[in-house]
Amino acid sequence: MRVVIKDKLGLKLAGQRGNVAVSGPLGIVKTSLLHFVAAPERGAEFGVRQPKFCVVYLDVQAVTPFSATRFWNRMARLVARQPEHALQEPAARLRDLPHTDVTDVEEFLDAVAERNQVLVLLLDEFDWALQGDT
Repeated sequence: MRVVIKDKLGLKLAGQRGNVAVSGPLGIVKTSLLHFVAAPERGAEFGVRQPKFCVVYLDVQAVTPFSATRFWNRMARLVARQPEHALQEPAARLRDLPHTDVTDVEEFLDAVAERNQVLVLLLDEFDWALQGDT
């Protein structure tokens, strides 16, 4: 497990940003892995320093009924709870929108970048968003 964590945290340190998907059947510790990576003290062991990385754990199943607007509103709420990142103002703008589109998300991410920060979303139960009846 330590090797996997180190490899995943290495992406957070890299100049080139990317995406990582952790998927698999029930019971293989995906949720535990996300909680492990989200803990700042664990990241510090591998050279990830706060507050440059704003790490947000989001259980997508808690976004109900699911929609893109509700997803981004929830994410913004979680970001705003981390005062050490000074993202409360842009997060509040995104959180309070009645409808979110790509431009709104880009403006939020631009504000994150302007503060020399990187937003790291740890999405658990992402398959919930892909279900037709949600």
